[in-house]
Amino acid sequence: MDNNQSNTSLLYDIMLVAVVVAYSYLFGNNISLLILEVLFSIPIVLYVYKKDVNHIIMSIIIFALIFHTIIFGYFSAFVFFGIYLLPAIIIGRFLRTNKRISHTLFLVTLVSFISIIIMIFTYDQLSQTDIVKDFFTAMEQQLLVEDDMLRSMVEGQVSMSYEEYIGEMTRIAHNFHLSILFIFSLINVFIKIVASKLIMNLLSWKAFNIKNIIMYTPPRSMVAIFFISLLLIGVNQDPNFLMTFENLTFILVFIIYCSGFAFKLFLIKKVKGTGKKLLISIITFIALGFMPYYFVSVGIMDILLRLKYKLSISKI
Repeated sequence: MDNNQSNTSLLYDIMLVAVVVAYSYLFGNNISLLILEVLFSIPIVLYVYKKDVNHIIMSIIIFALIFHTIIFGYFSAFVFFGIYLLPAIIIGRFLRTNKRISHTLFLVTLVSFISIIIMIFTYDQLSQTDIVKDFFTAMEQQLLVEDDMLRSMVEGQVSMSYEEYIGEMTRIAHNFHLSILFIFSLINVFIKIVASKLIMNLLSWKAFNIKNIIMYTPPRSMVAIFFISLLLIGVNQDPNFLMTFENLTFILVFIIYCSGFAFKLFLIKKVKGTGKKLLISIITFIALGFMPYYFVSVGIMDILLRLKYKLSISKI
């Protein structure tokens, strides 16, 4: 290895140490965990992508876990590893080994989601509280004291009082908290992948092709599971059963929606002629605001008929 390569490698190692130290310091000063998790994960992704999981990063992880355990406690160490480090390392490793981006996205989403669930369960056990219930209770109380503009907007659209409406919306959100956490994990991982891609382009690194996510089509079985879930929700009224399948259905609707939206983006790029592109763009923009189930319908057709694949090999 020549001097330039050695110096560059050393610089990467120093930057990694600086990132982990900065994260630990800001974590201890109660800076938003979400901001830390997104911003400081990207350098980890880039480091693993460039240098793989080596003895340097393993040593730093072990030291950081010991530090977090001693200073902040076991729960902090778990958050540091399960929410911050592990997903970033998996993303970097998969990108380095040229795994399919769509598979990377869904696998890391699953890892992040499971880590969050374990974190919530652990926190509840340690503190003898219900963090999810407390969160939605606090959110409801905050919304009830919002300004008059929000109150007038709601009361002009619904038949119930503002307080009843907020209570009902909070209850629904609480019932769907598992699917909300999954979708949050999915969006979070997607942001990390896209941000890593942009930084790789700026650094002139050989990077993966982000269009693989747009070209991904979920398996047809997803549509079958979606309709089966809808059917089961209609025939079984057990509260726990309903909550489970309603959350599953919500996740499936979101994924199918994204598939439909990705198809429209593919179509805008694929069609020839400014007029066609403009027309599809206008329809897509209108549907985003006023016809959300339009993308669900498009997504179902794309999944069942494999429209992106068929159109990618044809001229339109």
